Amino acid sequence: MSFLCKLAFYPSIYYGIALEYLGLRKWYTRIDENCILGALPMKRNYLDIIRNEKISAVLTLNQDHELKWSVSKAEWENHGVDFLQVSINDFTGVANLDQIKQSLSFISKHKSKNQCVYVHCKAGRYRSALIVACYLILHKNMNPSEAVEHLKKIRPNVILEKERQLLALNKYFNYLNKKLEK
Repeated sequence: MSFLCKLAFYPSIYYGIALEYLGLRKWYTRIDENCILGALPMKRNYLDIIRNEKISAVLTLNQDHELKWSVSKAEWENHGVDFLQVSINDFTGVANLDQIKQSLSFISKHKSKNQCVYVHCKAGRYRSALIVACYLILHKNMNPSEAVEHLKKIRPNVILEKERQLLALNKYFNYLNKKLEK
C-alpha cells in the first residue's frame, strides 16, 4: 500500500495544482486570525504565504516523501517560521488522539502568542482538515458536526465524512469533555 500511495501522490498533486491554476480551488483558506488550512506549500508560493498571511508556524501532516516537493524545515526556520511535522499516511491515514493532541498543542502555543499557523497536508482536504476541525472544537467551542459544517462552508473541497475521521473527531470531542469534567 505504501508504494501505491507514493505513486498516487504525483497525479494527485498535479491535479490540485491544475485546479488552483484554473481558479477552481483555493490553495489555502484562512480559518481565523490564528489558523490557515491549506495545501502543500510549494517553492513557488511559500514566501508569499509567509508575507501575505503573516504566518509564524507551519504544521504539516505529510509523510517524508511528500515533503520533497515542499519547503524544508531549514528553509522555514531560515525565514523565522516554526515547523512541526506529524506524519500521517496519505489516502488511508487518520490522526490518532496523540497526534491530534500534539498538533493542537503546537497550534495553541502559537495562538497564545497571537501568531498564525499554516496547517496543511497535500491538498488541505483530509488530514489537515481533521486537525483544523479539532482546532474549532477546542478554540471555538464547536461540536464535531458544527466544526465539519463550518469547514465545508468556507473550504468546500474538505472531505470529513469518512467513518474513521468522524470517529477521530468524536474521540477528541469526548476527550475534551472528560478533561473538563475533572
